[in-house]
Amino acid sequence: MNEVFIIGEVVSKIEFNFIYKGKHISKASCYIKLKNKSKIEIIGYDEIADLMYRYLEQDNTVFVYGKIDSEGKVIARNVKKAYKHLTKQKNTI
Repeated sequence: MNEVFIIGEVVSKIEFNFIYKGKHISKASCYIKLKNKSKIEIIGYDEIADLMYRYLEQDNTVFVYGKIDSEGKVIARNVKKAYKHLTKQKNTI
């Protein structure tokens, strides 16, 4: 089974398109940069595409669960936006 879990930073604008003929209705795609500086294209269809377009922006850190297609692109099954938690540092003496 082909499964992939990726964490990266969105480095491109989210592109959204409607598909008129085919098994999917809509498609969203963007590139994310991994820790090793490589870039991977993430593609979401239908509900995932809607969520990607609505909630993701450049510089967001995302968790992606999906599969790698024959061209090396990741077809997203789930995308989660990571939030940076700010904590107050305590001074210890």
